[in-house]
Amino acid sequence: RVASDTRGTQGNNKIKKEVDTMRRVTVTELDQWQDCKSKWFYKYFHRYAPTKGESMGNRVYGTLAHKGAEVRLLLGRDDYEPAVRLLADELGADEKAIQSALGAVRAIPQWVWQLDRPHVETEIELPVPAVKKDCAKCANWDDVTLVGHPDVWGFTGENEILVIDFKTTSESPKARMNKIYAHEVQLKRYASILYTLMQQGHFGTPIPNPIVGYQYIVVSYKGHCEVGGLNFLNQKIVDHVLSQAFTIAREIGTGSPIENYGPLCGWCEFWPICESALTGGDPNDIIDTDFLVKEAVHV
Repeated sequence: RVASDTRGTQGNNKIKKEVDTMRRVTVTELDQWQDCKSKWFYKYFHRYAPTKGESMGNRVYGTLAHKGAEVRLLLGRDDYEPAVRLLADELGADEKAIQSALGAVRAIPQWVWQLDRPHVETEIELPVPAVKKDCAKCANWDDVTLVGHPDVWGFTGENEILVIDFKTTSESPKARMNKIYAHEVQLKRYASILYTLMQQGHFGTPIPNPIVGYQYIVVSYKGHCEVGGLNFLNQKIVDHVLSQAFTIAREIGTGSPIENYGPLCGWCEFWPICESALTGGDPNDIIDTDFLVKEAVHV
Protein backbone atom coordinates (compact mmCIF):
# COMPACT_ATOMS: atom_id res chain seq x y z
CA ARG A 1 0.00 0.00 0.00
CA VAL A 2 1.24 3.49 -0.76
CA ALA A 3 0.15 6.46 1.29
CA SER A 4 0.42 10.18 0.55
CA ASP A 5 1.10 12.76 3.23
CA THR A 6 -0.97 15.39 1.41
CA ARG A 7 -4.17 15.53 -0.60
CA GLY A 8 -2.98 18.09 -3.14
CA THR A 9 -1.66 17.53 -6.64
CA GLN A 10 1.60 19.51 -6.72
CA GLY A 11 4.48 17.59 -8.21
CA ASN A 12 6.59 18.15 -5.11
CA ASN A 13 4.23 16.11 -2.92
CA LYS A 14 6.16 13.54 -0.98
CA ILE A 15 4.81 10.00 -1.04
CA LYS A 16 5.33 7.94 2.09
CA LYS A 17 5.54 4.21 1.38
CA GLU A 18 4.13 1.56 3.65
CA VAL A 19 5.06 -1.99 2.80
CA ASP A 20 2.38 -4.65 2.63
CA THR A 21 2.92 -8.30 1.87
CA MET A 22 0.62 -8.48 -1.14
CA ARG A 23 -0.83 -6.18 -3.80
CA ARG A 24 -3.57 -6.83 -6.34
CA VAL A 25 -3.34 -4.67 -9.46
CA THR A 26 -6.15 -4.62 -12.01
CA VAL A 27 -5.55 -4.44 -15.74
CA THR A 28 -7.55 -1.20 -15.76
CA GLU A 29 -5.13 0.26 -13.22
CA LEU A 30 -2.27 -0.34 -15.64
CA ASP A 31 -3.99 1.90 -18.18
CA GLN A 32 -4.77 4.56 -15.57
CA TRP A 33 -1.17 4.63 -14.31
CA GLN A 34 0.21 4.98 -17.82
CA ASP A 35 -2.33 7.65 -18.70
CA CYS A 36 -1.92 9.87 -15.62
CA LYS A 37 -0.40 9.06 -12.25
CA SER A 38 -2.47 11.71 -10.49
CA LYS A 39 -5.63 10.08 -11.82
CA TRP A 40 -4.48 6.74 -10.43
CA PHE A 41 -3.86 8.21 -6.98
CA TYR A 42 -7.23 9.94 -6.90
CA LYS A 43 -9.16 6.90 -8.09
CA TYR A 44 -7.35 3.90 -6.62
CA PHE A 45 -5.47 5.18 -3.58
CA HIS A 46 -7.65 8.00 -2.25
CA ARG A 47 -10.76 6.43 -3.88
CA TYR A 48 -12.33 9.83 -4.59
CA ALA A 49 -15.69 9.83 -6.36
CA PRO A 50 -17.72 12.85 -7.55
CA THR A 51 -20.67 13.71 -5.31
CA LYS A 52 -22.75 15.06 -8.19
CA GLY A 53 -23.64 11.60 -9.42
CA GLU A 54 -23.66 10.09 -12.88
CA SER A 55 -25.60 11.81 -15.64
CA MET A 56 -28.05 9.73 -17.63
CA GLY A 57 -25.70 9.42 -20.54
CA ASN A 58 -23.94 6.67 -22.43
CA ARG A 59 -22.24 5.27 -19.33
CA VAL A 60 -25.58 4.42 -17.69
CA TYR A 61 -26.91 2.95 -20.93
CA GLY A 62 -23.75 0.90 -21.22
CA THR A 63 -24.04 -0.39 -17.66
CA LEU A 64 -27.59 -1.57 -18.27
CA ALA A 65 -26.68 -3.15 -21.61
CA HIS A 66 -23.77 -5.03 -20.05
CA LYS A 67 -26.10 -6.36 -17.36
CA GLY A 68 -28.55 -7.56 -20.00
CA ALA A 69 -25.80 -9.35 -21.94
CA GLU A 70 -24.47 -10.93 -18.75
CA VAL A 71 -27.87 -12.32 -17.75
CA ARG A 72 -28.58 -13.47 -21.32
CA LEU A 73 -25.33 -15.45 -21.41
CA LEU A 74 -25.69 -16.97 -17.96
CA LEU A 75 -29.35 -17.92 -18.33
CA GLY A 76 -28.98 -19.20 -21.87
CA ARG A 77 -32.28 -17.60 -22.86
CA ASP A 78 -33.79 -14.21 -23.67
CA ASP A 79 -35.35 -13.54 -20.26
CA TYR A 80 -32.95 -10.72 -19.34
CA GLU A 81 -35.31 -7.72 -19.25
CA PRO A 82 -36.28 -8.11 -15.54
CA ALA A 83 -32.61 -7.92 -14.52
CA VAL A 84 -32.11 -4.78 -16.62
CA ARG A 85 -35.15 -3.13 -15.06
CA LEU A 86 -34.04 -4.05 -11.54
CA LEU A 87 -30.63 -2.47 -12.10
CA ALA A 88 -32.27 0.56 -13.74
CA ASP A 89 -34.29 1.11 -10.55
CA GLU A 90 -31.10 1.04 -8.49
CA LEU A 91 -29.42 3.55 -10.81
CA GLY A 92 -32.47 5.76 -11.15
CA ALA A 93 -32.55 5.25 -14.92
CA ASP A 94 -35.68 6.10 -16.89
CA GLU A 95 -37.63 4.07 -19.44
CA LYS A 96 -35.67 5.56 -22.32
CA ALA A 97 -32.44 4.24 -20.83
CA ILE A 98 -34.00 0.81 -20.33
CA GLN A 99 -35.25 0.58 -23.92
CA SER A 100 -31.90 1.76 -25.25
CA ALA A 101 -30.09 -0.94 -23.25
CA LEU A 102 -32.50 -3.65 -24.39
CA GLY A 103 -31.97 -2.55 -27.98
CA ALA A 104 -28.22 -2.86 -27.54
CA VAL A 105 -28.53 -6.42 -26.19
CA ARG A 106 -30.79 -7.41 -29.10
CA ALA A 107 -28.09 -6.15 -31.48
CA ILE A 108 -25.49 -8.61 -30.19
CA PRO A 109 -24.88 -11.34 -32.80
CA GLN A 110 -26.54 -14.67 -32.05
CA TRP A 111 -23.28 -16.61 -32.25
CA VAL A 112 -22.10 -14.92 -29.05
CA TRP A 113 -24.78 -16.79 -27.12
CA GLN A 114 -23.37 -20.08 -28.42
CA LEU A 115 -20.06 -19.78 -26.53
CA ASP A 116 -19.32 -22.85 -24.45
CA ARG A 117 -18.83 -22.32 -20.70
CA PRO A 118 -19.26 -18.54 -20.96
CA HIS A 119 -17.75 -16.28 -18.30
CA VAL A 120 -19.08 -12.76 -17.80
CA GLU A 121 -17.11 -10.22 -15.76
CA THR A 122 -15.42 -13.19 -14.07
CA GLU A 123 -12.19 -12.39 -12.26
CA ILE A 124 -9.00 -13.83 -13.70
CA GLU A 125 -5.64 -13.42 -11.99
CA LEU A 126 -1.99 -14.12 -12.66
CA PRO A 127 0.89 -13.74 -10.17
CA VAL A 128 3.56 -11.26 -11.21
CA PRO A 129 7.05 -12.81 -11.12
CA ALA A 130 9.14 -11.55 -8.23
CA VAL A 131 12.12 -9.24 -8.84
CA LYS A 132 15.17 -8.34 -6.84
CA LYS A 133 14.46 -6.19 -3.80
CA ASP A 134 16.88 -3.52 -5.03
CA CYS A 135 14.76 -2.74 -8.10
CA ALA A 136 14.79 1.07 -8.02
CA LYS A 137 11.54 1.54 -9.94
CA CYS A 138 9.52 -1.11 -8.12
CA ALA A 139 7.29 -0.76 -5.09
CA ASN A 140 8.35 -2.92 -2.16
CA TRP A 141 5.64 -5.54 -2.59
CA ASP A 142 6.48 -9.09 -1.57
CA ASP A 143 3.77 -10.41 -3.90
CA VAL A 144 1.93 -8.75 -6.77
CA THR A 145 -1.03 -10.31 -8.58
CA LEU A 146 -2.41 -9.01 -11.87
CA VAL A 147 -6.21 -9.12 -11.89
CA GLY A 148 -8.66 -8.70 -14.78
CA HIS A 149 -12.41 -8.74 -15.43
CA PRO A 150 -13.02 -9.28 -19.17
CA ASP A 151 -16.55 -8.53 -20.39
CA VAL A 152 -17.05 -12.01 -21.87
CA TRP A 153 -14.92 -15.01 -22.63
CA GLY A 154 -15.76 -18.59 -23.43
CA PHE A 155 -14.63 -21.72 -25.22
CA THR A 156 -15.08 -22.15 -28.96
CA GLY A 157 -13.31 -25.52 -28.94
CA GLU A 158 -11.47 -27.84 -26.57
CA ASN A 159 -8.27 -25.79 -26.79
CA GLU A 160 -9.77 -22.51 -28.00
CA ILE A 161 -10.90 -19.40 -26.13
CA LEU A 162 -12.49 -16.23 -27.46
CA VAL A 163 -12.36 -13.00 -25.43
CA ILE A 164 -14.96 -10.35 -26.29
CA ASP A 165 -15.22 -6.74 -25.22
CA PHE A 166 -18.59 -5.04 -25.68
CA LYS A 167 -18.74 -1.34 -26.47
CA THR A 168 -22.05 0.49 -26.47
CA THR A 169 -22.59 3.63 -28.48
CA SER A 170 -25.22 6.14 -29.48
CA GLU A 171 -23.43 6.90 -32.73
CA SER A 172 -22.88 4.66 -35.73
CA PRO A 173 -21.25 1.38 -34.61
CA LYS A 174 -18.95 1.58 -37.62
CA ALA A 175 -17.81 5.08 -36.66
CA ARG A 176 -17.17 3.95 -33.08
CA MET A 177 -15.27 0.88 -34.28
CA ASN A 178 -12.86 3.14 -36.13
CA LYS A 179 -11.93 4.70 -32.77
CA ILE A 180 -12.00 1.59 -30.62
CA TYR A 181 -8.49 0.30 -31.11
CA ALA A 182 -7.07 2.88 -28.74
CA HIS A 183 -8.35 0.45 -26.09
CA GLU A 184 -6.89 -2.68 -27.67
CA VAL A 185 -3.98 -3.01 -25.23
CA GLN A 186 -6.37 -3.76 -22.35
CA LEU A 187 -8.17 -6.48 -24.28
CA LYS A 188 -4.85 -7.97 -25.41
CA ARG A 189 -3.74 -8.10 -21.77
CA TYR A 190 -6.88 -10.00 -20.78
CA ALA A 191 -6.33 -12.48 -23.60
CA SER A 192 -2.65 -12.92 -22.67
CA ILE A 193 -3.56 -13.76 -19.07
CA LEU A 194 -6.06 -16.37 -20.26
CA TYR A 195 -3.51 -17.78 -22.71
CA THR A 196 -1.07 -18.30 -19.84
CA LEU A 197 -3.73 -19.74 -17.52
CA MET A 198 -4.63 -22.31 -20.18
CA GLN A 199 -0.97 -23.30 -20.43
CA GLN A 200 -0.85 -23.70 -16.65
CA GLY A 201 -3.91 -25.97 -16.59
CA HIS A 202 -6.33 -23.68 -14.77
CA PHE A 203 -9.22 -24.85 -16.96
CA GLY A 204 -8.37 -28.53 -17.17
CA THR A 205 -5.42 -30.28 -18.76
CA PRO A 206 -2.51 -27.89 -19.47
CA ILE A 207 -2.45 -26.81 -23.12
CA PRO A 208 1.07 -25.94 -24.40
CA ASN A 209 -0.16 -24.06 -27.47
CA PRO A 210 -3.71 -22.80 -26.86
CA ILE A 211 -5.69 -20.85 -29.42
CA VAL A 212 -6.80 -17.55 -27.92
CA GLY A 213 -8.55 -14.89 -29.96
CA TYR A 214 -9.99 -11.52 -29.00
CA GLN A 215 -12.28 -9.00 -30.67
CA TYR A 216 -14.61 -6.09 -30.09
CA ILE A 217 -18.34 -5.96 -30.68
CA VAL A 218 -19.86 -2.48 -30.86
CA VAL A 219 -23.62 -2.26 -30.40
CA SER A 220 -25.91 0.76 -30.70
CA TYR A 221 -29.11 1.44 -28.86
CA LYS A 222 -30.96 1.38 -32.18
CA GLY A 223 -30.30 -2.31 -32.65
CA HIS A 224 -27.24 -2.15 -34.93
CA CYS A 225 -23.85 -3.74 -34.37
CA GLU A 226 -20.36 -3.86 -35.81
CA VAL A 227 -18.01 -6.79 -35.18
CA GLY A 228 -14.31 -6.01 -35.08
CA GLY A 229 -11.58 -8.11 -36.60
CA LEU A 230 -10.60 -11.32 -34.83
CA ASN A 231 -7.01 -11.26 -33.55
CA PHE A 232 -5.02 -14.25 -32.29
CA LEU A 233 -2.09 -14.49 -29.91
CA ASN A 234 1.12 -16.46 -30.08
CA GLN A 235 3.77 -17.04 -27.43
CA LYS A 236 5.98 -14.18 -28.59
CA ILE A 237 3.12 -11.67 -28.35
CA VAL A 238 2.02 -13.00 -24.95
CA ASP A 239 5.55 -12.78 -23.54
CA HIS A 240 5.89 -9.18 -24.71
CA VAL A 241 2.45 -8.08 -23.50
CA LEU A 242 2.82 -9.64 -20.06
CA SER A 243 6.40 -8.46 -19.60
CA GLN A 244 5.24 -4.88 -20.08
CA ALA A 245 2.20 -5.41 -17.84
CA PHE A 246 4.31 -6.93 -15.06
CA THR A 247 6.76 -4.01 -15.19
CA ILE A 248 3.96 -1.46 -14.83
CA ALA A 249 2.27 -3.48 -12.05
CA ARG A 250 5.48 -3.43 -10.02
CA GLU A 251 5.86 0.32 -10.45
CA ILE A 252 2.29 1.35 -9.62
CA GLY A 253 2.09 3.50 -6.52
CA THR A 254 5.71 4.70 -6.58
CA GLY A 255 6.93 8.24 -7.00
CA SER A 256 4.88 11.43 -6.92
CA PRO A 257 1.36 11.89 -8.37
CA ILE A 258 2.50 14.23 -11.13
CA GLU A 259 -0.24 15.59 -13.40
CA ASN A 260 -0.13 14.72 -17.08
CA TYR A 261 -2.01 17.62 -18.68
CA GLY A 262 -3.40 16.91 -22.15
CA PRO A 263 -6.36 17.48 -24.48
CA LEU A 264 -8.43 14.73 -22.81
CA CYS A 265 -8.22 16.24 -19.32
CA GLY A 266 -11.60 17.89 -19.79
CA TRP A 267 -13.19 14.44 -19.97
CA CYS A 268 -11.61 13.32 -16.69
CA GLU A 269 -13.82 13.37 -13.58
CA PHE A 270 -10.84 14.57 -11.53
CA TRP A 271 -10.04 17.54 -13.78
CA PRO A 272 -11.51 20.12 -11.34
CA ILE A 273 -8.90 19.06 -8.76
CA CYS A 274 -6.00 19.37 -11.19
CA GLU A 275 -7.33 22.62 -12.62
CA SER A 276 -7.45 24.11 -9.14
CA ALA A 277 -3.79 23.28 -8.57
CA LEU A 278 -2.87 24.55 -12.04
CA THR A 279 -4.46 27.95 -11.38
CA GLY A 280 -3.01 28.36 -7.89
CA GLY A 281 -6.11 27.33 -5.99
CA ASP A 282 -6.41 24.87 -3.12
CA PRO A 283 -7.23 21.37 -4.38
CA ASN A 284 -8.50 20.43 -0.91
CA ASP A 285 -11.37 22.92 -1.29
CA ILE A 286 -12.53 21.12 -4.46
CA ILE A 287 -12.04 17.68 -2.90
CA ASP A 288 -14.01 18.55 0.24
CA THR A 289 -16.85 20.11 -1.76
CA ASP A 290 -17.26 17.88 -4.80
CA PHE A 291 -15.86 14.46 -3.85
CA LEU A 292 -16.36 11.67 -1.36
CA VAL A 293 -14.37 8.55 -0.52
CA LYS A 294 -15.72 5.32 -2.00
CA GLU A 295 -15.54 1.96 -0.31
CA ALA A 296 -12.61 -0.15 -1.48
CA VAL A 297 -13.73 -2.68 -4.10
CA HIS A 298 -10.59 -4.82 -4.06
CA VAL A 299 -7.46 -5.21 -1.99
